[in-house]
Amino acid sequence: MTNGAEHLASGDMPASGAWPKVTLHSRIEIHGTDRIVKFCARPDEQYRVEREQRAVHRAFEAGLPVPRPFGTVTVDGLTGGVYERVEGRSMLEEIRRKPWTLVRQGRLMADIQARIHRCPGDGLPSQREFLADRIGRADLSARLRRRVAGILDRLPDGGALCHGDFHPGNIIMTGDGPRVLDWEKAMRGHPLGDVAMAAFFTRLRGKPGGRFVSAAASCAGALLRAVYVRTYAHLSGVGLSQLADWDVVATAAYLGRRGLEPGRGAALSRCLERRVNGGGGA
Repeated sequence: MTNGAEHLASGDMPASGAWPKVTLHSRIEIHGTDRIVKFCARPDEQYRVEREQRAVHRAFEAGLPVPRPFGTVTVDGLTGGVYERVEGRSMLEEIRRKPWTLVRQGRLMADIQARIHRCPGDGLPSQREFLADRIGRADLSARLRRRVAGILDRLPDGGALCHGDFHPGNIIMTGDGPRVLDWEKAMRGHPLGDVAMAAFFTRLRGKPGGRFVSAAASCAGALLRAVYVRTYAHLSGVGLSQLADWDVVATAAYLGRRGLEPGRGAALSRCLERRVNGGGGA
C-alpha cells in the first residue's frame, strides 16, 4: 500500500487469501471498518487509481466534501484505492424523489464546483490533452474534427483542479452533507472546461413512462443546468463568454468515449455539426 497507507492499521485489511473475488468494477467493503476499496475499471488504466488518490488527497486537505482517502492496496494484480465508506442517495436520486428541491440542488452543485476550482491542479493530467485525445477518437467527419480542434486551440489553458466527471450522480447526499465521488478523471485545466463537461452530463433521465415523462425530465434537466451555470458564474466570478465554445469541445469529447451507444452518438454528432456550421461555438 502506498500514498497515505500509513493511516491503515495492519489489522484493518483482510489477510492474504481472505479477499472476495476481485473484479474490475469491485467496490469491496472492509469488514468492521468504515472503509471501502475501489478497484480500477480496466487493467490497462491502473494509473487512474493513483490519479484519483492524488486528486482526492488534495481536495480532502483543502476541506472539500470528499471521502477521506487511505492510500492504495493491490489484490490479484489489480490496484485499488482505499476510501471512507459513504452512504446516502445521489443528488440525482434526491431530485427525482423530491423535484421541488431542484433549484436548491443546482445551487449546491455550483457551490461545490466553485470551491473545487479554487484548488490547484498541479501534478494532474492536462485537460487540453485529454480533450484533444477524445476529439481525435470521436466518430466525426474530418472537416468537423478540424473545426472543433481549432476551437479548442483558441481556448485558454488553466491550472485549476478539475473533477472531469462532475454531475449529480457523483454527488452523494449523506447525513453529514454532500460528498463528491469518482475522481478518476481528475485533471488540471480551465474551470469553464470542467463546467461545460458538467453541464453536458447534468441530464435527468426519466424512468420509462412515455412522451410526457421524457419531456418533463428534459425540462427539469434544462432548468437544473441553467441554475447550476448561473450560480457557478456568480460564485466563482468566472465569465461565461467562452462557455459556448467549451460546450462544443465537451460535446465532441463525449463522442470520443468508449462504449458510446451508436444511436446516441449519431444524434449528438448531427447536433454538433449544426451548431458548428451555424456559428454556435465556432
